[in-house]
Amino acid sequence: MRLKTFFIITISFLCFNYLKATPLDSLSSDSILQIAKSAPDTVKINAYLIIAERTYNLDSSLLFYNKALKIAQKINADTTVFYIYSTLLQFSEDEKQARQYLAKQLKIAHKLKADTLIGLAYLNIADWYQNNGFNIEAIEFYKKAALHLIDKKNHLENIYNMLGLINKKIGNLDTALVYYQKALNINEKYIHDPILSIVLMNNIALVHKQQGNYETSLEYFYKIIKNTSNIEDEHVRVEFQARTYLNIALTLNLMGRHEEALTNVLTAKELFQKIHSPNIVYAFRNIAQTYIDLEKYDLAIANLDTALEMSKGNPRLMGNIYYLMAKAELEKGKKLNNYTAYQEAIRLGHKALEYLTTTKSIYLQNKVYAILYQAYAAIGNYRLAFENALNYIKTNEILFNQEKTKAIQEMEAKYQAEKKQQEIEKQKLIIEKQNIEVKRQRMQRNALIAIVLLMALLAYVAFRSYQQKKRDNMIIQQKNKELEQAYEEIRVQRDQLQVQKDKIQYLLTQLQDSIHYAERIQSAAMPTREVLAQWFDEYFIFFRPRDIVSGDFYWAKLIQERYLAFTVADCTGHGVPGAFVSMLGISLLNEITQRRDIKTAAQVLEEMRKSIKESLKQTQDFGDSKDGMDIAFCVYDKETHILQFAGANNPLYFIRNGELTVYPAVKNPVAIYIREKKFETHEIKIEPGDTVYLSSDGFYDQPGGPEGKKYLRKRFKELLLHIWQRPMQEQEKLIEQEFDTWKNDHKQLDDVCVMGVRFLN
Repeated sequence: MRLKTFFIITISFLCFNYLKATPLDSLSSDSILQIAKSAPDTVKINAYLIIAERTYNLDSSLLFYNKALKIAQKINADTTVFYIYSTLLQFSEDEKQARQYLAKQLKIAHKLKADTLIGLAYLNIADWYQNNGFNIEAIEFYKKAALHLIDKKNHLENIYNMLGLINKKIGNLDTALVYYQKALNINEKYIHDPILSIVLMNNIALVHKQQGNYETSLEYFYKIIKNTSNIEDEHVRVEFQARTYLNIALTLNLMGRHEEALTNVLTAKELFQKIHSPNIVYAFRNIAQTYIDLEKYDLAIANLDTALEMSKGNPRLMGNIYYLMAKAELEKGKKLNNYTAYQEAIRLGHKALEYLTTTKSIYLQNKVYAILYQAYAAIGNYRLAFENALNYIKTNEILFNQEKTKAIQEMEAKYQAEKKQQEIEKQKLIIEKQNIEVKRQRMQRNALIAIVLLMALLAYVAFRSYQQKKRDNMIIQQKNKELEQAYEEIRVQRDQLQVQKDKIQYLLTQLQDSIHYAERIQSAAMPTREVLAQWFDEYFIFFRPRDIVSGDFYWAKLIQERYLAFTVADCTGHGVPGAFVSMLGISLLNEITQRRDIKTAAQVLEEMRKSIKESLKQTQDFGDSKDGMDIAFCVYDKETHILQFAGANNPLYFIRNGELTVYPAVKNPVAIYIREKKFETHEIKIEPGDTVYLSSDGFYDQPGGPEGKKYLRKRFKELLLHIWQRPMQEQEKLIEQEFDTWKNDHKQLDDVCVMGVRFLN
């Protein structure tokens, strides 16, 4: 049977190789088809394969491959069928069909009992799993392929390299190094391919760099430089040298050795120039990065200008270069306190975004937004600083989610791989222990039989049994040690998971720091209590954001030394979205109240509604933005003592001599609305002692109390009547105490802002 199988494999393999050497290669496709009509089946297979290889049309090529396959199956040319399936796999985009090809290949290989074909079948399965993202399955089948192709050094080197790549991808860096080193050893001992040797050493160096083993990484990079002398092609040799010097420079920069890094990257530039390589653009870019680290910003910009000229047509690279230009100008501005440098950083940052947005490079967009909000803040444009800070936070959240997802996927993949390996090792240990136990029982049984049959051999059998039991116990103890070692490896894996958790916590801390920076920008846009104390006779403000930044805000401004405008507003949403709308509201109030044509409080709200609709592009279309704000807005004339009030959903609470009057607001927000009404101005002649209160709805909508219900406006008015005679600072404390007592253990539902103002003359 084995002889017959060997004969089939040999004949089939010779037929397959004959396909490549036949004189048919020299004929036209039409001539080959004519010959094939009356030719033997083996020649037909050869003819169809030659035509399939020549045909550039995919459908036609597949047609002839399938014709060859049918004939090969008919004459049981299994080896030829095997190799045709390998070719068809390259064209198959259907997962179900690809899996069928792979299963049929493996079945043929086992049928022929050909170790090499079994290994190649496993290798094809592993490659398919790897190409489709099934990393754990790919590792399993690469290992199976290696067992069957142990003597095929070329295949084995490729397998170990792929195992290194996959383990690096899922975060098993130490395991990746082991496989890369195995592949390198095979190449150096058997294959002697200098280019492959350099590629493998580069992979090892990059893993060490990723682990922070910079000195070891540099050792491998220097080995690569030395080994390039074995490459005969000058262009290839110099290209490898230049790229390696770039990697050396990047590693030295990470170590803080910027002067040495500069020397190496300049060497890379000279080598790229020598062979006129287009990759010289990366040398100019990295030279600039090093000059930025060395605080030589003008030299950095000069090199980036050169890189920019070379990178036209590559939007991703141009976006990267504009980002580095903006970074250089920002750092220059910080160092020299140079206003012009900050403006140039802003211009270049926006230029970078033009390219990075099209390439969807979130990581670099995030870095550019960080530059922009710092530059805008440095020149005093807090509105744009805040907008870019929000974009920085938004992209940071995207990166954080991506990093978190990637970390979870890596941990899951790593966990599954190691779990599977542990199960295999554990199963081996269990089987070995079972075998030992079975063997011991068998010996005991034989001993009993020997006692019955040959009593004279009792002493010898007893001694033999004792010795065997001793050896068995020693083996069991060894296996127990191996189990303990396995448990120790699990503990190490737990520690590695903790490192991943710490990394995620670090990213979360960065995000929180960004939001705190946004809080400082929002606080800077609202008037300080010292300024308010100069404008008001007596006042208080109780301001309690639900999150770090707020959708509620308070605002005041002295206009023409006569009119004192003040307000409390409640923007749509809370947290970061609400804060964005609040900054827009503050900006519009500062702008509108300066206009000479605005005479009444209602006009201010009308103009704000108009500007918000334009700024947020609001229409009545379904799904469009309806963001806006509720507001209580006052203007006090210090000469005539007349107070104007206009409200959008939020009323004015007015107390005179213990009597409370509520001046109603128009039931419209300052934004687009289904049925828009004009805002109305109420005029009040102020007398000494009059007190007014403005509030967002966050206070009386807060759930709490014994039944967890809302505070409500009625209870809020009773509170004002109870405290209105007290000093304003004491009123603030009483309102804060009332809010905290009512809220108790309930979660704060919304932002809260209450302002009280007392007029003394």
